[in-house]
Amino acid sequence: MADADSPEKGSKSSQKSAAPGLMNGRYRIELAKPLVHLSSPCADAYDVTDLKEGPAELYALVHHQGSTHRGDVLAELIEAPVISMLNPVRSSVIRVKAGGPRHLVSLVQAPKGPSLAEIAAQHPISGHKLRKLIVPGIVQALAGLHSRGIVHRSIRPETIFFKSPALDGVVLGECFSCPPAAGQPAHFEPLERALAMPFGRGEATPEADMFALGATLLACHLGVNKKPAKDPNALHAARMAQGSFWAHSAGTEVPGVTGTLLRGLLNDDEGERWTLKELNLWLESSVPNRRSVNVLWTFARPVIFRQATFSDRRMLAHEFSQHPLDAAHFLRQVDFPSWVQNMITTELFSERLERLINVKKDGDLSSERHGDHALVARVTAHLDPLGPLRYNGISTTIDGLGPAMVDIFNKDDDMEQDILLHLFDSNVLPAILDIIIDRNPVVSKQHQLHSHTVQLMRRTKGRMALICALYDLNPTLQCLSPALKDLWITSPQQLLKALDRIVDKSSELSPLLDDHVLAMFCSRVEGAEPLVEALSNIARAPYG
Repeated sequence: MADADSPEKGSKSSQKSAAPGLMNGRYRIELAKPLVHLSSPCADAYDVTDLKEGPAELYALVHHQGSTHRGDVLAELIEAPVISMLNPVRSSVIRVKAGGPRHLVSLVQAPKGPSLAEIAAQHPISGHKLRKLIVPGIVQALAGLHSRGIVHRSIRPETIFFKSPALDGVVLGECFSCPPAAGQPAHFEPLERALAMPFGRGEATPEADMFALGATLLACHLGVNKKPAKDPNALHAARMAQGSFWAHSAGTEVPGVTGTLLRGLLNDDEGERWTLKELNLWLESSVPNRRSVNVLWTFARPVIFRQATFSDRRMLAHEFSQHPLDAAHFLRQVDFPSWVQNMITTELFSERLERLINVKKDGDLSSERHGDHALVARVTAHLDPLGPLRYNGISTTIDGLGPAMVDIFNKDDDMEQDILLHLFDSNVLPAILDIIIDRNPVVSKQHQLHSHTVQLMRRTKGRMALICALYDLNPTLQCLSPALKDLWITSPQQLLKALDRIVDKSSELSPLLDDHVLAMFCSRVEGAEPLVEALSNIARAPYG
């Protein structure tokens, strides 16, 4: 296993960089030349100079300390680049500045032309140009990604670039430097993911890329300066009521084959949204015949909550999550099994669901009201099974929970971390997974992973359990121990080597065996819990 200075798996670099800011003894990161338009929420972009050949057609992404990224995607694209995309070419952990901390640095192919956003800001892009210049390159890139099981999750006008100043075709930008969709505007996200916190939007499926492509093409066709005027909540309500195409276009009619394309890509029913197959047919001047089915999200009759009327169960779920204590009071006042069956007549409310949701008449008298928050989380999961997990102010998709936890830990908010602990420790997450498993296709893929995390937490205790979950759900996360803050350590082997080097200079082991060091061992070494417990017990003993 490589040590802390070595490149990530999949890197084409095998040498250590002796000089700060120098990769492979050849590529110098120009910190005085930042490239803000190529930065991401988890990495800053800079120009690169090739000391052997001069200016390089590359740029560097310096990943933030304490951030997470899509390490599997990074390794895959270094090993086998995708056509019509700006691919990473190598990565390594180096010191960017003399005396500074180590960072993961990735070198990426640099765009040679302007972004689609820059051109669309000057004038709207016609349907003819979309068909001839824009869509073919994106289809080629997405076909290469999706065939490998990679969803891009970062498609928007700012991340699509022309191949040259002559504007002859486009390429897709990188998609590995931050969690999926972390940098996306909410209206570029499918409905079921748009209300999740940015770092908790999840990997999703290829259909999410198709929706983002539709939102991108519509924005460019209308002119990117014509952004949705409504506030986020009002826009989301409009999308639910009218459909995303009409809400995004603000009622502007898009006729002809371009309108057909955009309606197909912006279909809110994932099962009926256009795929690459329909998109290829459209490019060949065929008109895909894909039926449109409206999923019934409406109540049998309107529900009144907080003096407002709700006809859409997803909107009521969102409102419940915004006012959970009022929602808990509302739910305890009704005969919930009868109420929900009368309101949602298209589904059978089974005895199994009744046991899982478990609405009790007795109120929650605890000061934190965790029971009320858990009740509302279970009910909102039933009302909106495709939507995000909503619990006490936290909103994340099931497959985005890991990166969302990193974001919360980086805020250093004890209250939010306590909420996370209750999410795992009070049977809230397992209950939600069981409620939606038959109606949310993502859950079946994530159920085993989250079950493993819950079991790991039950074998540990308190805050240590939560930190174990943090590392278990984020395999690329570096060790966040304050004692190791200058290093970029992502594996137990690297961690042992680093501890050995530090202990050689000090006889005190206890400052090193903090929660983060022990949790990384616990989560990434099978069966390590007894050893971690023993280490924790002797942490204050002198080394040796």
